[in-house]
Amino acid sequence: MPGRGARLFGRDRAVLVVREFMERPEQGRERLTREAPILIFEGPCGSGKTALLDSLEGSLEQRVPYARIDFEAIGDVAVYEVLAALAFELNRQCGNYGRLGFPRFIVGRAIIAEPDLDLSKWSG
Repeated sequence: MPGRGARLFGRDRAVLVVREFMERPEQGRERLTREAPILIFEGPCGSGKTALLDSLEGSLEQRVPYARIDFEAIGDVAVYEVLAALAFELNRQCGNYGRLGFPRFIVGRAIIAEPDLDLSKWSG
């Protein structure tokens, strides 16, 4: 996946894992698997995580939906804000894949934002 000029030393297996997850079998326009992979790369400072992500991001751009969030940069935020950022990133138009929609998340955000919501009416 990395370009010809880019070489990620010791990261070839990580790139192959990403490629394997991206190649989800389809029949017509229907996926044969329901799995939605999430990959987490971890390691000590200087181990090449950012270089790997930069390389993957360049390869994925406008080919498949992906999201990248730098938790160090965003600081201490609520879980729903992280989910909103993920939904926003994954909802971008992306080549043949189109968009990934999150209608339940949108409804949930609208409910959370409603200041006068009385849930006692709905409990059994």
